[in-house]
Amino acid sequence: MIYYRVETVEWETKKIRGGYISALEALFLETLGLKPGCSAEEWTEAVRNSDDPEVRELWISTALLGDIPVPDVYEEDKDNNICLYQEYEFEEERVEFDYISELLDERTQGKLCLIAREFDIPDEELLYEDGYQVVVSKKAYEKYDPGFEDVIRLGTYGYDEDDWDEEDEDV
Repeated sequence: MIYYRVETVEWETKKIRGGYISALEALFLETLGLKPGCSAEEWTEAVRNSDDPEVRELWISTALLGDIPVPDVYEEDKDNNICLYQEYEFEEERVEFDYISELLDERTQGKLCLIAREFDIPDEELLYEDGYQVVVSKKAYEKYDPGFEDVIRLGTYGYDEDDWDEEDEDV
């Protein structure tokens, strides 16, 4: 089966900087003018008092992406377990991931973006599965890591940049 992991990457170096949640948090903090480590109260008040439409869009993205239950097996050992999207759920959330990636790309002048990595992992490696996601061990994640050869750069609205031909670039 094919599963997906969405990550924030420094595009030139291909260095992973975190998952998509770290990108969302950074975008929120910058848009709200808050510093990392601010309190939940400061965060809540800034969101409530903001009239910036981008804050509203980020809030909607957060709500749509955050509606998946966090599996107990993941919570119990976050350092050694990794959540991957089921293909259907990844495709359902693709518009939100593309939006976040476009915004991240714009704000960082192309240095950071979201990527999706496809994993083909056998059922016997799964620690948990539901209709939204699977959990695998970090060892299985590394064993089946596809690298960056077939990475999907999100924010391109369904097209991997390597798939674009010269005609498409003029559109």
